[in-house]
Amino acid sequence: MAADHTAYPTRAALARAVCETLHWLMPDGRLKEMSGYCALRAMENDGLLTLPPPASRGGGRTRPVTFSAASERQAPITGSRADLGPITLRPVTAKDEVALWRELIARWHYLGFRRHVGAQLRYLAWDAQGRVLAAMEFSAAAWKVAPRDRFLRWTPEQRTARLHLLVDQSTFLILPWVRVKFLASSLLGQVVRRLPADWLARYGYTPILIESFVDSHRFSGTSYRAAGWLCLGETTGRGKYDRHHRRTHRLPERYIFVRPLRPDYRAALRAPLPPTP
Repeated sequence: MAADHTAYPTRAALARAVCETLHWLMPDGRLKEMSGYCALRAMENDGLLTLPPPASRGGGRTRPVTFSAASERQAPITGSRADLGPITLRPVTAKDEVALWRELIARWHYLGFRRHVGAQLRYLAWDAQGRVLAAMEFSAAAWKVAPRDRFLRWTPEQRTARLHLLVDQSTFLILPWVRVKFLASSLLGQVVRRLPADWLARYGYTPILIESFVDSHRFSGTSYRAAGWLCLGETTGRGKYDRHHRRTHRLPERYIFVRPLRPDYRAALRAPLPPTP
């Protein structure tokens, strides 16, 4: 007789219970449900536990992106940065823009569309004629990056307590038909100016530093340097979520860039920790 799974709690309910038990909260007080869910999935993959069957057919996997004409290759956009007029860079919130963002990344970014865990903020950039130029995403910072952590001069305890104050530019795409000199550095400067307020409005706190990882075999990072980002060296090829050195294959080495968002960033990230309750 087949087992009756209706008596089992759902995976989502288990993730909520784990977060509540461990007091695993985001800075705005909400439960880190997606992080808890991914932690349970990782433990199941390691053979540490067996989860109940997923409630949906997808089982938490990212659904394939369906492409439309909106993300097809457009007429070339060339000329100078001034020819584009004022550029509008805004967070992606409307349903149609969410779909467009996913399509553009899945179709044109060399890594394709990937779902990130935790806090995240996506942007689309448009020129004065309403033509889409670029797409970006910001998400949770890497757990441990030796050159970055040495640069910030913080202890493991300080990193654990304040890692949420760092965000990772996990995706940056200039659409392939857009060939405008200095556009990338201009967008990097523009997003630095507006990200703190956008992040505060969505998550209730202001980030202090942005990091980004640039494939050193594909790109030189010139636009980041031109926009005032600091290059701290290269990664070891482990990946941002590999906390315990369990990855069985190396990722491409990448340049590590950081951009502080306030002058006293080191002092803010290394301030004395409050006493443990």
